[in-house]
Amino acid sequence: MSKLEPVKRLKTADGTVMYYLDGKLHNWDDAAVIHPNGKKEYWMFGYQYTKDEFADRKRDTNGIPPAKDPRYDTRL
Repeated sequence: MSKLEPVKRLKTADGTVMYYLDGKLHNWDDAAVIHPNGKKEYWMFGYQYTKDEFADRKRDTNGIPPAKDPRYDTRL
């Protein structure tokens, strides 16, 4: 099993702040993309969510996407 990289913070020349995990937009604590005008985009493991969807996902999961969660192993 591979170890996840730490979340990386990137600030672009225009002031946009982006957070990445394993090369995908991701921030478990808050928005993964924060624009200079204050607009926020919520991403988890490369999938974009609305603020409400993000809050639901954060509350209802253990931080692992279903495809990587052993509880949802579909192999026969």
